[in-house]
Amino acid sequence: MTGPALGKLKINAKVTIVSGWKEEEISSEVYIHLKGYAFAKVTHLDIEHKALESFIKPKTGMFLPVKGINKGIEIKLHNKGETLNAIRVYSEILTYVLQPNEKTGAWVGGKLNGIYVGFKKNEMKKLEEIAKIKFGVAPK
Repeated sequence: MTGPALGKLKINAKVTIVSGWKEEEISSEVYIHLKGYAFAKVTHLDIEHKALESFIKPKTGMFLPVKGINKGIEIKLHNKGETLNAIRVYSEILTYVLQPNEKTGAWVGGKLNGIYVGFKKNEMKKLEEIAKIKFGVAPK
């Protein structure tokens, strides 16, 4: 599901696409999408911008490395001849999920007008804690 909805908690974030040595900001919306709301089967992170569809097609996905960076996270993309290297999401909130240089893997799936990041259980629980503390909403 794209856009705001009950159980989709918008976080203040800046999203960039890293291609070679170039990092370009895209105007996107980022949400913590809680399990049990708006068809979510698990808690995950939604990153919404039409341009992201071209990197991970809707209804497809792959397991990708994700690491904490200064003030956010970086999703490292497998390079299949494209010049795109990573998607970075800058948000102070996400440093609670992954500290700088901390690494994990996540299922990154394509959806209409964006992507979603399905973290492992440990990081998913941290997203749910953020939702409960900052927004007063718990997963169903």
